[in-house]
Amino acid sequence: MKKSSLLQLYRGLNSTLIFITLLGLPLTSFPFIIKYTGSEVAPFSAIPVAILLIVWFIPFIVRRGKLPIESVPLIYIVLICVAVTGLGLFMDGFYSKDKNFLYQSIRAFVTIGVGLSFYLILATWAQDLKTYKRTLQILYLTGGVLILWSLVEGFLLVGSRAIDLPEWMLDIKKLLAVQSPNVLYSNRISGLAFEPSWFVRLFNLIFFPIWLSSVYQRRSIFKLRLWKFIVEDGLLVFAFVVFVLAAPRIGMLALVLMLTYLSFLFLQRIHKKVCLRLAQRFKSSERQQGLIKFLVAFTILLIFLILMAAFIFGFMTFAAQWDWRYALFFEESFLREELQLLFPLTEDSILTIGHKLAFQERLIYWITGWEIFNDYPLGVGLGNAGFYFWDRAPGIAYNSLEMRSHVYRAGFLTNTKNIWMRLLAESGIFGFALFTTWLYIVWRSAHLIQKGKDSIYRIIGLAGKLFIFAYLVEGFSMDSFAMPYLWVMTGLIVSGSKIYRQGIIPKETVQTL
Repeated sequence: MKKSSLLQLYRGLNSTLIFITLLGLPLTSFPFIIKYTGSEVAPFSAIPVAILLIVWFIPFIVRRGKLPIESVPLIYIVLICVAVTGLGLFMDGFYSKDKNFLYQSIRAFVTIGVGLSFYLILATWAQDLKTYKRTLQILYLTGGVLILWSLVEGFLLVGSRAIDLPEWMLDIKKLLAVQSPNVLYSNRISGLAFEPSWFVRLFNLIFFPIWLSSVYQRRSIFKLRLWKFIVEDGLLVFAFVVFVLAAPRIGMLALVLMLTYLSFLFLQRIHKKVCLRLAQRFKSSERQQGLIKFLVAFTILLIFLILMAAFIFGFMTFAAQWDWRYALFFEESFLREELQLLFPLTEDSILTIGHKLAFQERLIYWITGWEIFNDYPLGVGLGNAGFYFWDRAPGIAYNSLEMRSHVYRAGFLTNTKNIWMRLLAESGIFGFALFTTWLYIVWRSAHLIQKGKDSIYRIIGLAGKLFIFAYLVEGFSMDSFAMPYLWVMTGLIVSGSKIYRQGIIPKETVQTL
């Protein structure tokens, strides 16, 4: 076989693996991987990514391929985690459930390795704008297939529960995903994820940022248009339908924050236009112009707050029709009596109202993670928070069936279920500071490529900022480093930034690692 044919076959293999990686993103609890790891977070796409690391990434580095400069903080984060975890082996946490510090730390570093593998592949795969665009188109295909599946699931779930779905759908779900037992008795869409909240993360951290950015700027990665409508318009509408049918709570707040930022950008433009027209129409002093700007800004802000409150109220009202957790907000006693429990604002009052809203367990995880950080500001070591958890958990935790199950029945250590609390508790203040610094650098990279002339740059630039906002909120409900969405999206952002810099800066001066 000719050398050119072998090279073509090699490239075809790598492209196929990238295609499988992106198409498999919705599968984050793949049964085959769970069977051998015992971890609920088991992304199917880790399999093709592992192959890509061997057959493509290592040869890429050997050929002196470069990582984007944004990757530097990740090296220091890993080094900090190694140092803190090493010190954690000599700390005073006690072993439980037949686990020890070394075992837990190795598992934790494996999850970081999985996450970083996604990042390294996506950050280096696209070396030009054409390949980058093709990568995004595969993501769009993934989103389209997932939406289609979810719409069918949503239609079949009307007036029933997941356990009543047709056998063929349940068989496919069982083949592709391990799902929480609670999903079977729910009428919320969960797609092919472990639970509805996992399903929603794919939209909030990848699809919504990209499609909202595209729709807001009226730019598309496709040339196809139907009158004034673009492909992303349809994708966004149907994605929002399945999002509502999943009825997320923290996910809803993440979406609201993204919409708030877009609204701020839009209202800023409106404010400038209105003030300019008023200034041109009415001659006024500088002081009067300042007053006009203030009044216009106040009016626009008031309208925005009313519209946003109406959106949140409408979403909650609609979701309350089939999700009992949202229905709790509309019980008469909640407004008349239970809100008063928040005053005075104390840990007990927060946990009590959390119990009323079926959110107490999450608060317990978060508060306990914070208490661990308070006692060990330099961190207890990656994966080791569970050894310190029950010494610092609020006493009310033992009133919860879920929490008692973690103590007496679960074969795993309890965690913080919050990436921010986990970073503080396990990697300490330095690990947390480096991680947030890295996110800020990713934000700066997104801001840079938003200045590009090509639509791809502008879409991903704004999408990167929306992703950061969404992740700030979604981080409160996830704590695994192996969940691929963070790494996929940041990999795409820094990859786009690298390609953009190569286009505007002489090749020999492009900053790489």
